Amino acid sequence: MGEPQSPPTPQEEALKTGALPTHVAPGVARFLVGAFVALLAGIPLLQLGVELSRGQRPQVLDLFAQAPTKANLRRWEDDLESASLARRAFQPSLQEALSGIGGFGNTNVVVGREGWLFYRPGLEYLAGPGVLDPARLSQRRRQMIESGEKAPRPDPRPAILAFHRQCAEAGAHLVVVPIADKVMLQPAQLSARLAFEGTAPVCNNRDFARLVQWLRAEGVDVFDCTPAALAPGEERFLIQDTHWTPEWMEEVAGALAAHVRPKLGPGPALRLTVESREAARVGDLVDMLKLSDRQRLFPPQSVRLRRVVDSAGRAWQPSHQADLLVLGDSFANIYSHEAMGWGESAGLVEHLSLALRRPVDRIVRNDAGAFATRQMLAAHLARGKNRLAGKKVVVWEYAVRELAVGNWPAIEMKAAPAPPANFLTPKPGVELVVSGTVEAAGAPVRPGTVPYKDHIVALHLTDLEDEKGPIAGGQALVYVWSMRNNVLTAAAHYRTEQRVRLKLRPWADVAAKLDAINRRELDNEEINLQDPFWGEEVGP
Repeated sequence: MGEPQSPPTPQEEALKTGALPTHVAPGVARFLVGAFVALLAGIPLLQLGVELSRGQRPQVLDLFAQAPTKANLRRWEDDLESASLARRAFQPSLQEALSGIGGFGNTNVVVGREGWLFYRPGLEYLAGPGVLDPARLSQRRRQMIESGEKAPRPDPRPAILAFHRQCAEAGAHLVVVPIADKVMLQPAQLSARLAFEGTAPVCNNRDFARLVQWLRAEGVDVFDCTPAALAPGEERFLIQDTHWTPEWMEEVAGALAAHVRPKLGPGPALRLTVESREAARVGDLVDMLKLSDRQRLFPPQSVRLRRVVDSAGRAWQPSHQADLLVLGDSFANIYSHEAMGWGESAGLVEHLSLALRRPVDRIVRNDAGAFATRQMLAAHLARGKNRLAGKKVVVWEYAVRELAVGNWPAIEMKAAPAPPANFLTPKPGVELVVSGTVEAAGAPVRPGTVPYKDHIVALHLTDLEDEKGPIAGGQALVYVWSMRNNVLTAAAHYRTEQRVRLKLRPWADVAAKLDAINRRELDNEEINLQDPFWGEEVGP
């Protein structure tokens, strides 16, 4: 017989039952609770103190300034997060450490190999459900409603077909140009598992071919510039940016020119030439990582541009009288709009004009290629400026990922009735300083969540006054900066019924420079059709 076993100790019994003793000295408990409460209350109190010391309205008070709807609460949370001092202090260093050591990105950015960065919505477009899948369309519609979209239209087919017919009624031939996403053409830079030898086919969303087939069967001209195959070492996209290289952009411009030339026929000839320039900066995906300005993880990338100029050496300019109109998003803007940091007068539209040797008209806007430029075109028409008049060809360029993440409403193209008499009408070259009440404001974007640094919102101002008193025509549609260089402006925090003081000048005076900046309009379409002002905040 074995020796008798000793009875289990209380510690062993506790281990078997999972009831472990937790004896904490009263002094230690009080210290831990106090430290937790201090941390919990200290950060918001510090935030409140700094805002008050700067003469700013405390962000927390905005919670009580509007009705507690889901959209308003979400916007308040976004504003609170953007203004957080603790977030600004710790997030850049933490993100740099995570990206450098572990290769971690964030909700918008995926870190690939050897410093390559990718935009997560592009990966979701490629690897996700088909863009025409009924279940995906239903889920996407619910998501859009929850995010505050007033007219969610996730299916692109009705909008594309409607615009095709609208162009045809105006005598113009529509050419739809979806631009492939970075992950489609640079898979080996995303993961070693996707590296290949020889050539490899280009992957796309499982429904893209079906969508193109459907559109072509309906008579829509789809110009798919995606290469037929990939070869090792090819770089068609910038390393840290969502956009294409100048070389591939020019290649697409040349192929697009060959496609549209037979549809244009003879026309006025332009004498254009090119100047070689260099541009360098970190890409927009680095901006979205929200790293510090001192980061060394992602050095700037340099590119060689071919800037298009006229015979006098002046930068290329669009012509409203041209018989070719280009609607484009940031792919058309990146080497055209200097604010994007990659030079100017060297983009898709300029090189399309160079390849055709003829004038081209353009309407471009960063982001929202699914609807923004069509919305701008409709607004021009409603304000008495028919940009489709005399056009033989309309090119509609947008990022292909918009098929999965964009809103695709059908937009009416019709002239609007005369504007209400109580709206102030801008006069060319005239500036005025007014005070007004914010009746409504477009929703700003959260810094770092979108692939651009600047953003504009629309305001509906009422009860306008100047130093002499009330102004005849007591309302105005005003565009203002809501974000500059990834920092929210004071206007991003405007709330309804707030009095503001702005210097106004006609939007037409700044449109050539600012029309390309992404902006958020008001929900009221009738007000959006009024002739707008550009506003800048001035002191009391």
